Amino acid sequence: MKRFIPAALAVAGLLATSFSWAADTPEEFKSQGFITIGVKAESKPWGFLDPSGKNIGMDIDLGNDIARRLGVPAKFVSVTSSTRIPFLEQGKIDMIIATMYDTEARRKVVRMVEPHYGSAGTALLAPKQNPFKSWADIRDKTLCGVNGSNYNKPAQQEGAKVIAFSGLSETLAALKAGNCSAVIYGDLELAIQLNDPAWSGYTMPLESRDELPWSIGVRKGDKSDALYKFLSDTVKDWHKTGYLMEVNKKWGLQPTRFLMQMHDKYK
Repeated sequence: MKRFIPAALAVAGLLATSFSWAADTPEEFKSQGFITIGVKAESKPWGFLDPSGKNIGMDIDLGNDIARRLGVPAKFVSVTSSTRIPFLEQGKIDMIIATMYDTEARRKVVRMVEPHYGSAGTALLAPKQNPFKSWADIRDKTLCGVNGSNYNKPAQQEGAKVIAFSGLSETLAALKAGNCSAVIYGDLELAIQLNDPAWSGYTMPLESRDELPWSIGVRKGDKSDALYKFLSDTVKDWHKTGYLMEVNKKWGLQPTRFLMQMHDKYK
């Protein structure tokens, strides 16, 4: 005898199934016909939008190279520091290439690909007339940060008040509006701002600290083994051939010490 399933329940089950499924292996991406990659939309030069709204930048170049090696086109989804991991878990994206630090806390929910493809430290951006002579001076100061970034909690633990905004552009605007004494964020991203004449009255008063590596992130689980190996081999090849240093130069950045050391390791 056939079981009768109410239409509402059948539709709900179908939606749940379609929402939870996501490609996790190179073969599944080829069958799917594309790969979906989460990238930043306001983190120039790593990930940002051109005047037409198209995702461009260093991480987009890396994503396109991965897609080329898979033999499928890449579809890019704009993410922020606070949405990139939930988007991966929900199946909205297949991987993260968005200047994401590899930390123990994130490893509990995301599989971090090694070797890493970059690194950065924590820095401050402040008006040239500022009170910061050492990192101890952040105590009792109000700092502007990006929601979900890895820089906020250590500063709070050291006595700073951190006001978090949804993205870097909002955070920088809050600094200019006088809502905080400095922005706390990645040193490479903040150094880029100082190339703009609009930031001629600002400086990075302290040496960077707490350097951490960036990793490509994929979903956890046994199915990700093949994808992990593919991505790991790809990043090794990027280091070996000097491709990562070439991409950095293309977007106006000098190769970091980390990239030069990794190139020497794998060449």
